[in-house]
Formats: sequence, structure tokens, C-alpha cells
Amino acid sequence: PAQCRSFSSDGGDGGGGGGGEAKNFDRPVQITVRTVADIFDSFVLPLRHTVYSVNLWALKKAFPGAWEPEEFRAGAPQAFRAVTEHLDLEDRDHRPLVGIVTDPLLDTIREKATERRERGVSTVFQSVVDAKMLGVFTVSARDDESGEAAVWVTALFAATEEYTADIVGRKAQVCHVRRLHKWTFKRSLPAEAGDPMGDWQVSEISKWRWEAPDA
Repeated sequence: PAQCRSFSSDGGDGGGGGGGEAKNFDRPVQITVRTVADIFDSFVLPLRHTVYSVNLWALKKAFPGAWEPEEFRAGAPQAFRAVTEHLDLEDRDHRPLVGIVTDPLLDTIREKATERRERGVSTVFQSVVDAKMLGVFTVSARDDESGEAAVWVTALFAATEEYTADIVGRKAQVCHVRRLHKWTFKRSLPAEAGDPMGDWQVSEISKWRWEAPDA
């Protein structure tokens, strides 16, 4: 899909001479990545959030405890950080993600991490600088692949990630990349009254590691 990228440094031109320019390059390059789909999703989010909040209210009435909006809004960004920081499966260790993501997503993460290692990608993820949940994008309740009732909630996030990349004529330049992400969370619902509620797990993510142009 078409993407819009903007590049800038925090300090502008720095004024005056080469010394100012060198100082600016020591600061992170600010990069915003937006696709046409991102722009559309941002535009329709307020309406979708309102509509699906009503659906989640009904779910809460049918399954008490299944939906706690404040708890979800606080926990979802934490899950975003935890999963994003381990997408490369350092030392091929998947244990930090067990229980946080579904098994099919964990398999996909393994495949993506292996593919990046084999390609020798030079853009290196460092950390999640900021992550904020913007709202609920969609909700679905149905039986999962095991025949158990579950609910899926897709949320839209605005996040800033820190990478080092070969960019703007510099090796290992620190970059702060701002992107929108759609993540889906799954929760198993009790089959009978008194059965325990499942934990929220990440079941789908929309974007993987950012890579610098021509990196």
C-alpha cells in the first residue's frame, strides 16, 4: 500500500554552521509513517468506537467481568509494549511471549523473526518510546477453532518506536518512528456460569518491524 513518510530532526536546521548540524544529528530523526488505510482508520475510529462500545456493554451484561473498559485501556498498551519488545525473539527465546499471545500468533512471530535474521536486516529495534490506545475499532463474538465461545476486540494504537538505522547519510542513526497499529485481543468466555474467564491474549497484529528505506 502507498505510504507517506516524513523525516525531520528535533532541532530544525540548527542555524549558523556545521557545528549546529552535527549537534542535530545526535538527536533522533523523527519519522512518521502513514498509509492510506491508516488515514481512513483514524477518520472512522470515533464512530466505530461508539458503536462497538455499546456491543461490549451488552457483552458485559451477558458475561459479567468479560469486559472492563478501564482495565482493558490500561492493560492493552502494556501488552503492546511487552510483545513489540520481543518480536525479534532474542536468543530464539519465546518464553516472554507465552500466555501473552495466542499459539498461532507465536508461530507467526517465530517465522517473521527467522526471516529477518536470514535477510540480515540492518535496521535494529531498540525500544517502545510511547504507546497509546486510541479506541476500539471492531468487536466480534463467536466460537473459536476449538469450538469455545470467545470475544475478539481490535484496538487502534498510536506508537513511537526507537530504531537504529543507516539513514540520512549516517550509520546507526537513532530514529523515532511514529506509526498506527491495529491489534486484536482474544478472550475465551465461560461455557457455564461459574466457569473461569479466560485471560486476554494478543491474537493478531497489523505491522511488524519498521525497516528504513533501502535498508
